[in-house]
Amino acid sequence: MAGLAHEKTCRGGLAVLLALVLSTAAAGCLVAVGAAVGAGVVVASGEDGAEIQFDEEEKDVVWDATYAVTDEWGVVTIVDRERGFLEAKEGETTVTVSVWSVGDRGVKVRFKARKLGSTIPDRHRAEMLAHALSDRLARSS
Repeated sequence: MAGLAHEKTCRGGLAVLLALVLSTAAAGCLVAVGAAVGAGVVVASGEDGAEIQFDEEEKDVVWDATYAVTDEWGVVTIVDRERGFLEAKEGETTVTVSVWSVGDRGVKVRFKARKLGSTIPDRHRAEMLAHALSDRLARSS
C-alpha cells in the first residue's frame, strides 16, 4: 500500500510540474528546454522562436548550414552574413534568423517566426527549422 501512495504522490508532482511548464509556455514566456537534437542543444524556446547552440562548430560552417536550411524552407529575402542575419518568407510566415559566436568555439542560432505580417507567433515553424539545422550539422560531422 505504501508503494501505491508513493506512486500517486510522484504522479501528482509530475502533473503539477507539467502544468506549470505548459502554463508558462502558453503565457508566451521563455522556456529553457536544454534538449539535445542532432549536433546542437536547443537552449530556449519562446512564444515565436527557438534558440540552438553548437559548442564545437565554426561560425562559417553553422552560417552555411543555416542559410541552406532557411533557403530550402522558403524564399530568402535578406542576407547579411557579416552581421549574421537572414530573413525568409514562405506563404504568410516570415522567419528571421540570427547567428552569432559564443565564447571561443561556440555558435548560437535564433529562429523567430511570425505569421500574417508579424502579428501571430509561429513557434512550431521556428522549432522545426532549429531541428532541421541541427540534423544537417549532425549529418555533416
